[in-house]
Amino acid sequence: MPSTPAADPPAARFLSPDAVDAPSGSRAALHVALCRDGPAQLVENLSTGEALLAEVEGRVVPVIVSTHRWGDGAVLSPMRHFVLYPLEIVTAGRLPGVMRRGLSRLAEWMLAALRFDDVVHLNNRLAGSEPGLELSDHGWQSLIALARARFPRHAISVDGLFPEQSATRFAQLERCGALSFPARTVYVFDPHTPRQGKVWKGTRWKLQRSKRVWEDNFGRCETGPLTSKAESQQIAELFKAHRLGHSRLNTRYTARFFSLLAETEEIELTRWRDEKGRIDAFGICELRGEWIRFLHVATDARVAREKQLLDIVFSRPLTLSMETGRICNLGALNGAYKRHRGAVPKTEYQAIFIDHLPLGRRMLWRLIHAYRRWRLARDDGCSTEGRPH
Repeated sequence: MPSTPAADPPAARFLSPDAVDAPSGSRAALHVALCRDGPAQLVENLSTGEALLAEVEGRVVPVIVSTHRWGDGAVLSPMRHFVLYPLEIVTAGRLPGVMRRGLSRLAEWMLAALRFDDVVHLNNRLAGSEPGLELSDHGWQSLIALARARFPRHAISVDGLFPEQSATRFAQLERCGALSFPARTVYVFDPHTPRQGKVWKGTRWKLQRSKRVWEDNFGRCETGPLTSKAESQQIAELFKAHRLGHSRLNTRYTARFFSLLAETEEIELTRWRDEKGRIDAFGICELRGEWIRFLHVATDARVAREKQLLDIVFSRPLTLSMETGRICNLGALNGAYKRHRGAVPKTEYQAIFIDHLPLGRRMLWRLIHAYRRWRLARDDGCSTEGRPH
């Protein structure tokens, strides 16, 4: 009797939030809240963006659609992340303020005319990519085809890809036709790296100090969901003040966002209080499988140096990594501080699909792609050898 050919897996489809089983505290609950509230309700400096839910191979995938709006932050904007933010850093102290603002406006106007910010972000939840999304080649192809059919004038992006953690996903997305786009430099601490001999003496001392700092400040830290709106607001205000010190383009999350994130499984939000009970520092870790990812950190700049708040905040992921043997992605900022504690710079990527776009926009993406690879290899000390092209 002839065998029946295997049926093709069901194609990806968009879902209503009401159709998703989302127990409180689950990742699905965060995705549903993002879809119902809308990105602009969770990020203060984001006036645009539509959140959707897609289903493929039994997995619910958060999808965010962004378009250009003047004054928005960089969280969903490749223009601001890849062009305006580096431009702001490069020209700081070299050009007068009026010239800097004029140059930034000119670049923004030109890129907006080319619709460079029209992007569909797959597997994006505003706090980095959703980890652990494992699909077959057919699943990725189906998900990309779904986004392309619904938004034919948008580039398609899979964000937050890290070669050492996502090698299989990298290969799959490249087979689907992705352009592997260098996004930023992150610093990775591996507790299994041998650190013997005189050359590592200073690093060993700093790591032992991180353990002592964690133990000394354990009594004033709290971990778990935020217990009140006032506490969520304190976290949001502290984060906003901390990030504005770096750039106006940085993301300013709302109290609602932090409240949702703190309730999500595998998320640990640790905060430290001063003598009056006010939060003066916090850090957010994501613990999944063999990895720890340090998502967000903020300290009260008024007392950060006096109280050594940076040491206190980073003591948590470093100590947790050494105690559990998990590799820790410490994120992108404070590079010198992290290198002195044994972290090494690595490149994080985005997979960008642009083949369906008009020729002018494809050329722009490829030009910026080439520039980013050159800058990351030249300035950040991250070799692109062995990385996807």
